[in-house]
This record gives sequence, C-alpha cells and structure tokens, in this order.
Amino acid sequence: MWRRARNTLRQYRAGVEKLGAELWEVWQLKKTQADLTWHQRMLLRATPRDALRVLPIVVNPVPPPFGLLIPLLAAAFPQRLLTRQFWTDEQLLKFIAEDFDRRWRGPLDSLGDALQESVPDTATWPETMARELFHEANIFDLQALRMRNSHHLRALAQAWCGSTWMPMAWMTDRYLEERLRKSAEWVLEDDALLRKENLDKLSQHELVVACFDRGLDVRRVPPRRAIEEWFDWVYDGTEPKPAPSLVLHAPCLITLERRDHDALVP
Repeated sequence: MWRRARNTLRQYRAGVEKLGAELWEVWQLKKTQADLTWHQRMLLRATPRDALRVLPIVVNPVPPPFGLLIPLLAAAFPQRLLTRQFWTDEQLLKFIAEDFDRRWRGPLDSLGDALQESVPDTATWPETMARELFHEANIFDLQALRMRNSHHLRALAQAWCGSTWMPMAWMTDRYLEERLRKSAEWVLEDDALLRKENLDKLSQHELVVACFDRGLDVRRVPPRRAIEEWFDWVYDGTEPKPAPSLVLHAPCLITLERRDHDALVP
C-alpha cells in the first residue's frame, strides 16, 4: 500500500514538473513572433486549459501529511481530476479510446448508414473503394447536404462540433454548415503544420491527440500509421486543396474502407 502511494506521488510530481515545463515554453512562445510548429501550436492550445483545470489541486494549501491526500485522491480519478501531463501511456490510450467512443462512435455509424443509403447500388459497396464511391456519388457537398439531407448534416456536426454549450437541436442547418466549414479549415491548417513535422520526434501522446482531432481510432492501427494513412488518403494529389466535405467525411470513409478491406482479407 505504501509503495503504491509512493509511486503515485512520484508520478504526480513528474506531472507537475511536465506541466510547469510546458507553461514555461508557452510563456516563451507568446513573447516571440516566429512561425509556430505543430508541436508549439498544440501547446498553446492545450496547456493553458490544462493548467486551469488542475490549478486547485496543484496549488494545494494543506500542509503535509494531510495535504498528500489531495493528489492521492486526484490520482484515483485521473480522467476527471487530472490532465494529460499526469497520465501514463496506458491511461492515455484508455482515456482517448473512451472519449473517442463518446464523441465519434455514434456519428460514425450514422454517417456510414447515410453514405450507404445515398448510394444507389449498395450491393457493390464492399467491392468499391470508399474514396472513389464518395466522388462518384457527388452528393456530399455541405450545401447540398443542408438542402437535401439534414439528418446527415447533423450527424456530421455531432462528430466535429458536438462539444458546444448550445444543444444541437437549437442550431439551424445553415449555422451548422458554417461551423463544419470552419472545422475543416482548422484541420487543413493543422495538417499543413503536422506534415512538416518529423513524426518520429513526436511523443506518443502528441500522435494520439492528432489522431483524436481527426476522428481516427488508435485501437485499430498504431497512431503514427494512422496519421500517415490520413495524409495518403486526404492528400492523394487529385486536388490542390481537399474539399471541406472530403475532410469532414474522411474519418468515416477511412473506417469503412478499412472495414471492407479487413472483410475481404482471408
């Protein structure tokens, strides 16, 4: 018991040190006007939010030994009370997988059904590559979806814009279309920076977060391979810039294509 508590406190201390190092790097980045790398952009986006979340725990006014109970209690509920800096690699993969299921599983299934319903000859679906089918159907433009298939549009918005303060039912289709276009632009900007990075130098956590931001399930393939697959799939050279609708549907299409491929492999 005491050994476990000591190991937990050691992990907690390492998390505090990592958070402090990231906050210092963020402070330095805000003083410079240089172009940001993908790693730096991620730190600027996530670290201040993480620091605010754990501030009541890190700034612990209770002196030892009773003050040690606070980090031990937080470590018992790390997903709710702590942030990524305090997690082990195993906890990271577990929590990301749970968040993925909450955010993506339902919308991905709905989109898969909508895609198959929109294709006249569903019997050829397993033998047809998902990307080719997407282009052949030519009915998934965001404006066309708003006019023809509100359910499909809202399933797409649930995946990309689901974590908002306003209930989805209160949002108009036109507003959701604009939110989706902004989400696609953000992904394209993030991709432009990520493609310049050496993926071998990124941490496991950074790769997993990049996959989560793109709706890629890291339980099916390793994170680095999933990112490379995303780049090969979205940026296949057929267009100078991928259409927003293609970017937004890519997680579902990649999942369906992989599922079809797995089904055909003996």
